[in-house]
Amino acid sequence: MSKDLKKIFFSPEIASSLGLEEAIILSLIESFKLNEESLFKKLNFLSQEKIKNALSKLLVLELIEKLNSEFVLKNSIRANLKKENNDNDLKLKVHNDVLTQAKSL
Repeated sequence: MSKDLKKIFFSPEIASSLGLEEAIILSLIESFKLNEESLFKKLNFLSQEKIKNALSKLLVLELIEKLNSEFVLKNSIRANLKKENNDNDLKLKVHNDVLTQAKSL
């Protein structure tokens, strides 16, 4: 994620398999620990209902978890992130995990 918080980057592969809102939220949660209110503020161009639905989907798919009112990547994904040193490999590893889980639906 860029240091410019006005820009949001997400994976087209995740967007095509999970949905646009889910890809955006997953990307933000990958970069920051955010609570629901923070997500509403950062994603003010999306309705709160769409954000809540996307969060529910990501929670059901066990891609994220809620810890102390903040959303974070699930432990299995975080463990894979720590193993990778190269930033590009890091992003690909997360995407592959997400795609694998999405295809299992």
